[in-house]
Amino acid sequence: MQLGTQLHDHGLGMHPFKEYRNSRHFKTTAKDIAVSCRRILNHARPVECGFAALNCTTLLADYETGKHDFNDQVLAELCKNKGFQFVTDDGDFRNYDVTVITANRKLLK
Repeated sequence: MQLGTQLHDHGLGMHPFKEYRNSRHFKTTAKDIAVSCRRILNHARPVECGFAALNCTTLLADYETGKHDFNDQVLAELCKNKGFQFVTDDGDFRNYDVTVITANRKLLK
């Protein structure tokens, strides 16, 4: 196994890391996502993210319980602190106190 080409998921098996991203199917999906994002950016404005104001000690304590993804926590906290709505298809965000804009039916329940 070449480092960086596969991802080990803690003894539950090996998964190809970049296989889908290197496929022709991904290129179509990526183009559709980029078109949608450009439409969103036409109505958006850049802001400072506010990472320095986050309580990373608390976030890391929550993370080490194994119940949270650190990146998800950071994104959720930044949205809460800025009063933002979060556009995602990630079902994990049903566990955070943020307004989510999605087409993911699991998040719409």
